[in-house]
Parts: sequence; C-alpha cells; structure tokens
Amino acid sequence: KADLIIIANGLRSDLKKNVDINIPKFAGYVGWRGLVDENLLSKETLNIVSKYFCFVLPKNQQFLTYPVAGIGKDGLAIGKRRINWLWYKPITYQEYEEILIGRSGKKYNHGIPPQEIKDKYLDYLKSEAELKLPKITSELLFKTKQILLQPIYDLKSDYMVNENLITIGDCAF
Repeated sequence: KADLIIIANGLRSDLKKNVDINIPKFAGYVGWRGLVDENLLSKETLNIVSKYFCFVLPKNQQFLTYPVAGIGKDGLAIGKRRINWLWYKPITYQEYEEILIGRSGKKYNHGIPPQEIKDKYLDYLKSEAELKLPKITSELLFKTKQILLQPIYDLKSDYMVNENLITIGDCAF
C-alpha cells in the first residue's frame, strides 16, 4: 500500500493503462541522428559547432547540433568532445511502415537497429543533406560512423491522475 505512486517509466509504459488507456501514435516525422568526434571535423566546422547550438531550418524540417562530452577525463575539452546532431524530417505513414523494415526483412515496431537501416534510406538522407544543408552541418552527417533513426510519437492523455496514481514525463504526454 502506498499513499502516492508516480508512474514515469516512458512512452510505452505498461503501468500507464491504470491511469489512461491512450497509446502513442506516429507523429508524422522521424529524427535522424548521430554523434561525431570533434577531432574529425574541419577547422571551419569545428569553429562553429563547438561553440554554439546550431539550427538549420529546411522547409518543414529542423536540423540541430550541440556539443556533448567525449570519452575520458578530458572529454569536455574542445577537440575532445563530440557533436550531437539531429535532423527532424517529415515522412508519410506508408514511408514510416517501410523504413522500419530492416535489411534482414524483419519488421520493427517502434524503431530500428542502426545496422538494419537500408542503404537506400541512408543514401537518400545524404543526397538531401548535400541539397538542403550548409556544408558545415552536412559534414557532421557525412562523418558519422553510425547514423540512427528515431521515429517520433505523440501521446495524448485524457487523464494523468487516478486516485493515488499519477503519470509524468513521456508516460503522461
């Protein structure tokens, strides 16, 4: 018995159904993302992306970058950090269904392991980067060893409280 139970275990929480029955739905876009070691970047790119949060706004899209810690005790020093990038891109529901079918033919439900992303999607992403992104930001994409794909979901909650149960964070909305 507890006075209050806080449910905060993520978007796909099994516990959430005790408060609200709504489930996450595909939001109509994906996030392509990656990490690049700063020491792999050109001086021009490093000079910009190591000092600032950068945003590029192709039509109906958003590309952003920011520095994060590198590995080891000097991981916060410029040149030793990594640059995280994320490119939000709209796709249709049909494209969403297709992009989650891996190289192996396996259909994934909510995301796809990076080694399973088909080359045609990575090639298309790179060709779009050449057309839609400044050289400084497209360099990040081209120097990423492992590009990740993250489908984005929305969750509408009609309720966040049920007696002594409450939901917060991604579990709630």
